[in-house]
Amino acid sequence: QQELGSSSPLWAVLLVPASLVARGLGISVVLPAKLTGVLVATAGSLAAAGLARALGLGLAVELAAGLAIAVDPGLAFAQVSGMEVMLAAGLALLALGQLALGRHKTAGLAAGLAVLARPEMALLAALVLGFGEWQMHRRNAPLRERLWVLAPTLVLVPAWMAFCLMVSGHPLPNTVYAKLASRQEYLSHNLAVVVGQLLPQSPWFARGAGVVLWAVGAMVL
Repeated sequence: QQELGSSSPLWAVLLVPASLVARGLGISVVLPAKLTGVLVATAGSLAAAGLARALGLGLAVELAAGLAIAVDPGLAFAQVSGMEVMLAAGLALLALGQLALGRHKTAGLAAGLAVLARPEMALLAALVLGFGEWQMHRRNAPLRERLWVLAPTLVLVPAWMAFCLMVSGHPLPNTVYAKLASRQEYLSHNLAVVVGQLLPQSPWFARGAGVVLWAVGAMVL
């Protein structure tokens, strides 16, 4: 029976080789899945370095960006969690880096795939595609080229929504509705937990200093 067992269909596809290796070796899928996460995280580090290079921030920043992905404790946990965190992050970094280089087709492909890695990446895809279309409009790019940039998102995302609709009767994964159905009073409680507990425990926060660095990074981007 078909079921929406994952809100990240792209991650499920990437785990197929891990599953086949585990079956062939007669072992648990856990280790191959963790190795898959490490490989994806490595690609994410390269994408972070590539974004810094595309922005012309210098070799030191480029190396720091790549290493930050590898040594951050939260992301280190994500690498071996068996979840799609690093896949979505890596595709987001790739999309931004390619956009900075003016490679709109690759940026459009990464943005479209990012939505299949995490549904909320649709916000990033909209920004990347919108800014890319504006750039191409300014240089009078032909309509065919602009449609090619939009094509991955216009094909992949509606196809995934159609599958969701066919299986569950809703156009989005079940997890989205489960989260939205939470009672309204949980919102203020969760915000208090994030600000009062989660942020202070994050290494990057550094007693508030990290917010300044985050703001500077956002301005650069």
